[in-house]
Amino acid sequence: MGYKFVKGDLRYTAKTLVTQNAVNFAVGFANALAGVGPGVMLQVIMMKMNMHPMVAERTGNLVAGVITTSSSICALYYQELPMDYGAVFGISAIIATTQGMTLRNWILKKSGDRYSVLVLLLFLMICCTFFSTTTLNLMDITTKMKAGEPVLEFRSYC
Repeated sequence: MGYKFVKGDLRYTAKTLVTQNAVNFAVGFANALAGVGPGVMLQVIMMKMNMHPMVAERTGNLVAGVITTSSSICALYYQELPMDYGAVFGISAIIATTQGMTLRNWILKKSGDRYSVLVLLLFLMICCTFFSTTTLNLMDITTKMKAGEPVLEFRSYC
């Protein structure tokens, strides 16, 4: 076709297609078990294959977008998603995504290192998980304490 390959381009041969499909199946299976989005593992694998960070990120976003769109359509079809909530959530997600992409591009330009974005994403995931889990657990403990339930008592589940 006349395409000029550059360093970091992935050449799809029969071997890479079979390998990529096997990896995608394993990633999809692991993501379903762990309950995380496909981009979490897929982007790391693509970057390990020397794919350019922007291409890996956009491929992961495309996969996540297809999955999110199809699940949103199902939720709307089965009337499980209120339209007002979905609209507000969607608009805030678009704004947050554009700001995140701007920050990511700035970090890549400043550092020139593709792994700095992975470190930043890992740090953000850990912070978000820590703060959301802590907040939700404190709210749950407060509710249980107000209801008179013993929250500091050890309970054996065996």
